[in-house]
Amino acid sequence: MSGMSQLVSAMGTGYEFVFAQGPESGNLWIRDPPGGKSSPTTDPNWASASVNSLNNIISAQGPFYAILGYSQGTAMISVFLSQLAQPASTFEKVLLFCGYLPETHTGLMNTINSASPFGNIPAYFFMATNDFVISNAQTNGAIAKYTSPVVATSTSAGHALPTTSDPTFNDAVQFLQSSSSTPLLPPSPPIPPASPAEPPQSSPTPAAPCFPSSAMVARADGAHVRMDAVREGDVILAVTATGALTTDSISLFSLADSSAFAEFVVLHTENTSLALTPTHHVPVGSECCTTLKQALEVQLGETLWVVGASANELRSHAVTNVGYERRRGLHSPLLTQGTFPVVDGFVTSFNSRTIVAIDGAVLPYALPMCKATGTCDLLRRSIALAECALKRVTFGPSAICKTSKYLDGLIVDPAGAIVQAQRLELAVAQGTSQL
Repeated sequence: MSGMSQLVSAMGTGYEFVFAQGPESGNLWIRDPPGGKSSPTTDPNWASASVNSLNNIISAQGPFYAILGYSQGTAMISVFLSQLAQPASTFEKVLLFCGYLPETHTGLMNTINSASPFGNIPAYFFMATNDFVISNAQTNGAIAKYTSPVVATSTSAGHALPTTSDPTFNDAVQFLQSSSSTPLLPPSPPIPPASPAEPPQSSPTPAAPCFPSSAMVARADGAHVRMDAVREGDVILAVTATGALTTDSISLFSLADSSAFAEFVVLHTENTSLALTPTHHVPVGSECCTTLKQALEVQLGETLWVVGASANELRSHAVTNVGYERRRGLHSPLLTQGTFPVVDGFVTSFNSRTIVAIDGAVLPYALPMCKATGTCDLLRRSIALAECALKRVTFGPSAICKTSKYLDGLIVDPAGAIVQAQRLELAVAQGTSQL
């Protein structure tokens, strides 16, 4: 269980957690400078899309008691507070885990410096001496922008929220519970590994599970190819739900966006590693492939399943380290028969066992039919639109529906389709065809 999910549990039912996710490509809150980090941006409105997204959530679901951020989410919190006329009236408290400032964006930093200390809003900072992603010096730089914040330093955690075994865990709980008047807590985006393994039912669902472009798969012809070279119909090495080696074909429902950047969890074993987005599933445990966990849940010492060098057997590998890296590409191979794709030698799963089983039962019939009738694009658009509509019915109108980029180049923007449908409905009601 991750530190975030343990914090949710420790706070009890009196606190509601609302999970936001960044609107930028790869669910980022702040895009990197176009010229690289050595060429900082100067635009004070560089993060305007994210500021607007958070404002919409507050308008639709507020008021909120506190705002919590992890990693890039902490940088976004400082940006967002700098945009508020009265930060301490919008939130009573802020919590920043593994925090830093957006120093590669001078326009944002100028605004932060002008607005600091944000109405003296009470703040809590967490950092870890073993965090090799965000240095303690970077966190101290962010700490300096707030008035006398509570600071907890872990000697055991890494680039992650502390778990209940960490002596600092209760510091955050006590900070939230002290002088609480309106127990509602919306965390900032769940960037790995801070989101709970199973998000609360009141939370928007995370981004689609994916691998970076550099990930490798083994084709049935023996060739090993990068994920960004995979094509629809390719037959690759896979594993059945009972742990038997097999092959399966890449379907049209596979996602591929080689231009995107995202944060990846990197699971290391003794002599190999696997990079995947935090909500991607992998089989764990003493047998493959009964138990699935999201990458953000996987703990040191847990067992992953790897295909041996001869590609004729599965071997169990213990996780020796969990890291976090920003990489290019978002690729999700969805296999036609609902089997588990082998990526970088590891057995993986694009979703829960139930969803994988449903896809395996439906796709062998749906794909030939839509190809024969030329309706595969319509089918994918319809499914994406239905998922978006269901998400907004469940989580509210501010829930973010992601744009999907499929393997064959099809781009589906369900949120845009809903807006267009609403405009059409309005136009019809007004008796005009002007959209």
